[in-house]
Amino acid sequence: MKLIKDNESNVVPWLFEDSQVVTMKTDQIDVGDPDNLEFIIGDMSNQDSTLVLDVTAPDDGFVGCKFTYIDGVWAISDGWVDPEEEAEEEESV
Repeated sequence: MKLIKDNESNVVPWLFEDSQVVTMKTDQIDVGDPDNLEFIIGDMSNQDSTLVLDVTAPDDGFVGCKFTYIDGVWAISDGWVDPEEEAEEEESV
């Protein structure tokens, strides 16, 4: 697998299969075949993010921004709240 992480926080918003084409640019990140992009990540670029190859997905299942990735180690992001649990708590109030 491959991931994109924020250079400052090490938070991982994106995790892709190895076969997925990811092109890091100075102003955005392109995902998919360059002739037929699947989507563009407009709020990240090679200026503030890193593409890391040959990673193993976290055991808990990947959710965007739930984890940091530092030196091959996954950890829960500080302050991360499961949105499903948060919605259940709001409904019970």
